[in-house]
Amino acid sequence: MTSQIETNAHWQATAARATPGELLAELLMVNKLYSPAASRSLLTRFPQLEGLALADTATLAALPHVGSQRATLITAALAFATCTLQQTTVAHDQVFSSEQIGQHLSQRYAGIKQEQLIVFYLNVKNRIISEEVVAMGTIESSAVDLRVILRRALLLGASRLVLSHNHPSGDCAPSSQDESLTESLRVSSQMIGVELLDHLVVGGNDYVSFREKGLL
Repeated sequence: MTSQIETNAHWQATAARATPGELLAELLMVNKLYSPAASRSLLTRFPQLEGLALADTATLAALPHVGSQRATLITAALAFATCTLQQTTVAHDQVFSSEQIGQHLSQRYAGIKQEQLIVFYLNVKNRIISEEVVAMGTIESSAVDLRVILRRALLLGASRLVLSHNHPSGDCAPSSQDESLTESLRVSSQMIGVELLDHLVVGGNDYVSFREKGLL
């Protein structure tokens, strides 16, 4: 048990201060697959971890000195990390600010290559009842069935909603379709006594809050 705790502490300390190259080297060394040439090849092609996270196994394996074993290990590690982040809920299951939930969503959407519409259903004290993906693909006001969101709110007994979706392009500026969707949901939810608190658009490590921008 002590050894495991020390290992976890080592990884946490390493991750907190390490560069992308050092993290990559650590991952490969732990699995006895470290090669300076392979690390240079990967970092030359993908100087930012975001690009590495979006690459598939075949692309990585085709790089000089990398090969299928290292490529499989890296993509598996990144997939595991992405899955873990996506399942991480907002701290204390309570929404205190748009900034708090925006930071959570930046991690939640990391590595996702298509648009996802997520709804947070909250009670009157802003505690999260449920966090659910309600649509995937191109998010347009005409393609989102608001009745599904509203029926779910009534079923869960939610008093408030927070809407969010990502822009895989990395540009988090809201589109006219985003604005139309927000207004439609605001009006519809108000009619059944549910308040739309915010709509957050996430791109890369940044986000735009409709409430913070005075658009809601």
